[in-house]
Amino acid sequence: MDAAGQAGLGLQQQEAAGQAMDFGLTSEQRQMFDTVRAFAIAHLAPHALEWDRTAALPRETLREIASLAWAAYACPKRMAARG
Repeated sequence: MDAAGQAGLGLQQQEAAGQAMDFGLTSEQRQMFDTVRAFAIAHLAPHALEWDRTAALPRETLREIASLAWAAYACPKRMAARG
């Protein structure tokens, strides 16, 4: 079966045809993951226990996270710039 025919197959049909779903990250997603992880290890992890204990997250930390615009990745484009 050609790629166009396989694209219309359901999951069970794909499995029966010998195709497995690919749950791996794209290179862009992997780069984002690595960047966020490095930031969290360097800037968040050292303070996590204290922030949990006090139930507080400093505004400067929130500003730093916001400046990196990572939250935008979780929002659909149709929701962008709505305040």
